[in-house]
Amino acid sequence: MKVNTVRQVIMISEKQAESLKTLKKHNINVSQFIRQAIKEKLKRDWKIIKESNKKEYCPF
Repeated sequence: MKVNTVRQVIMISEKQAESLKTLKKHNINVSQFIRQAIKEKLKRDWKIIKESNKKEYCPF
């Protein structure tokens, strides 16, 4: 199954960049690592995210 991808540019700190370089030195696919981290975070926090987006009724 082919997955369509979209480019997303993000800013990271120098310390985060160094951490990603360290992962790369250990032959970790950094792009796949980031995708997996995002997937896990969304799975864990989705209920909270969804509840926080409920808009309260305001007639004004």
